[in-house]
Amino acid sequence: MIAPASQQGPISGSVQPTLRDYQRSAIAAVRRELAVHRSTLVVAATGTGKTVTFAELARIEVSHGGRALILVHRDELIRQAGRKCEAVGLWPDVECGSRRANTLAKVVIASVQTLRGKRLARWARAHFTLVIVDEAHHAVANSYRAVLDYFDGAKIVGVTATPNRADGVGLIEVFASVAYRYEIRQAIAEGFLVPIVARRVVVESIDLDAVAMRAGDFAQDQLAKVMADERAIRGVVTPFLELAADRQSIGFCVDVAHAHAVAAAMNKLRHGCARAVDGKTDDDEREYLLAAHAGGEFQFLMNCDLLVEGYDAPSVSCVAMIRPTKSHGRFIQCAGRGLRPSPETGKRDCLLLDLTGTGSKHQLVGPVDCLTGSPNEIPDDVREEIDRQLSSAQRPIDAVLEHADREVAKRRDALRISAVVKYTAEFVDPFIGAESSAAPPCDPSWEKQPPSERQIEMLESKRFGVTTSHLPPAFSRADAWRLLHRLNTRNDGTLCTYKQARRLASAGVGNTASLSRERANELCTKLRIGKWLPGSIAGEPEVVRERKAS
Repeated sequence: MIAPASQQGPISGSVQPTLRDYQRSAIAAVRRELAVHRSTLVVAATGTGKTVTFAELARIEVSHGGRALILVHRDELIRQAGRKCEAVGLWPDVECGSRRANTLAKVVIASVQTLRGKRLARWARAHFTLVIVDEAHHAVANSYRAVLDYFDGAKIVGVTATPNRADGVGLIEVFASVAYRYEIRQAIAEGFLVPIVARRVVVESIDLDAVAMRAGDFAQDQLAKVMADERAIRGVVTPFLELAADRQSIGFCVDVAHAHAVAAAMNKLRHGCARAVDGKTDDDEREYLLAAHAGGEFQFLMNCDLLVEGYDAPSVSCVAMIRPTKSHGRFIQCAGRGLRPSPETGKRDCLLLDLTGTGSKHQLVGPVDCLTGSPNEIPDDVREEIDRQLSSAQRPIDAVLEHADREVAKRRDALRISAVVKYTAEFVDPFIGAESSAAPPCDPSWEKQPPSERQIEMLESKRFGVTTSHLPPAFSRADAWRLLHRLNTRNDGTLCTYKQARRLASAGVGNTASLSRERANELCTKLRIGKWLPGSIAGEPEVVRERKAS
């Protein structure tokens, strides 16, 4: 039950939060979509307040007599959702582990791992009118679908920063539409996230070609073995310490053992600078470590996947990817942990370190992908230029992307012109290398126009005999102008004709730029007598010179 905007009003004791414009727009878009669909999705960058947005959606639902279920998959997300709900005047019950929510509750935050079997069946199927799925990129899993299918009368809203999954499974299987998008690039431009500067470090001792693929990303067991090598750890730790300088930093590793090994190696080089945290860390110790790191008691916090979702630490201004990945979603989630503004620390940007390995088989996701909706948006040649730039210096990634686009565009234009010249030389103009007077200047707009009908007629005329079907697709009106000028300058009766040159070129006489018309006629006569077989002039000086030159 999503009430129309005209009916929206506060519930008793509720607190309407101060929302940003894009959050209000997202809420309005969700309500429009749910008027025609059962489910919809909100895509919003990490750090832009997704939890506040869906807490307000829950408040609106309850204010009009509905009930909301907030479905999460981590304990940290339960606590985060609970705080935001309380901020808008909701007091949710929790269904997780040993904690059981009252079956009359109007708002419930539930762990998807808990809400199954008998724990799910104790709820009336029609109890919830709205189900909100936090970190909705997980919603294609069977555990989520079982809950969504059970409450089959409820509307569904998913929220995520990363709708693209490495395994290629589309969220369209769960969500009928995307109501609203607010991604990193826009959030940075509007000042709600800090700019990203990046540096790419290729560690020669890490051979990624030795690692197989599994479900769209590197096989974790094989990647862990490669990254756990002592030379590999030393290869990432040294630049991490140097490039991070004095920034509060977090590092994302391959697995728990790798996280602890990296922290230990850092402490050997700089005593007491690093700690590691994982899912088995005692709750009290984990809470202490996170608070101590946020407070600056130590600089480097290593983890595997623990801090990917639901971790807010505005003081972090350096994120190191010590886990090469092909997953756009994983990389963006990790990078987003350092993008929240921090007025208290005066943070101006976030340094994103891409500590990767060598290999030619895999195209990895990198820092610039933070500004795109999909890694496929960046062509291979642009990506190569970006990697080249980030390997030499620390640079703002928006500027890197713009510069790479310009440089690659220049190279493509040069290659296109080169291809036209080569194609023209081989198939159209055998005199392309001849010295001749430059063609008079033509209208610059002709460079982007196809040849005119008059130019085609002239080229195909008996005088020149150009087979225009051989013209390359990029052959322009300006190219035709220059070719006609070149052909005309030869038409003084002393140099071989275009037709003669084409005949001789097919027989191995490629250099006809200065060949006389008389000599060309002799060679063509021999070819005709020899039934146009190249061997009939194989002993002629022009052919012999060509053969020796090649």
